[in-house]
Amino acid sequence: MSQHQPPPLPPYRAVLVADSRDHAGQGVRRPPDEAVPEVLCATFARIGHPELWQELTFQDSTADGHTLAMDTRHLPLLIDPYLQALHQELALRHRRAHGPALRHPLRLRISLSVGPLADTPHTTARGEAHNLVNAQSVRNLLCRTEPGVGFVAAILSDRVFTDVVRAGYTRLTPAEFTRTEVRVKQYHGTAYLHLPQHRP
Repeated sequence: MSQHQPPPLPPYRAVLVADSRDHAGQGVRRPPDEAVPEVLCATFARIGHPELWQELTFQDSTADGHTLAMDTRHLPLLIDPYLQALHQELALRHRRAHGPALRHPLRLRISLSVGPLADTPHTTARGEAHNLVNAQSVRNLLCRTEPGVGFVAAILSDRVFTDVVRAGYTRLTPAEFTRTEVRVKQYHGTAYLHLPQHRP
């Protein structure tokens, strides 16, 4: 008699979702589709690891954002120094901008999650990261910053916060994060908010 064989568990991946959708509901002009991945790629070069963009296990874009996944050994780097460097990259682009780009700077909500993930962009395993980036708490966090001053608001899953921040794998301390409860559609979980521009 044949026995049912469960599918193998996919490898664990670090998942980052960046979203630039208007957080204030003011219908501001949206940045070009290619702007978000371009900034994310440039930030890897800014932290001295341009090769990581080529090592992504997958990436894909929407009109408002970008999703990427990579080996979990790089997860601490995605928190520190990547988030701070992303803020710096966006601030630099804003200083060089003119016209509509100056009036409506590109600002990003970033979520970080980790879990088993098949190496394909068409998978539901990244759902937590997408739910987190749409949480009202991270939208509010970015809205409370000045458009020309605050460029990034981040939200980490409980697993990422516990395994990386609380475990001491970054220079950031748990005190630099704010706990929040997230409810998006059917998702309910604990997450942690962070404003990287507030780090000296």
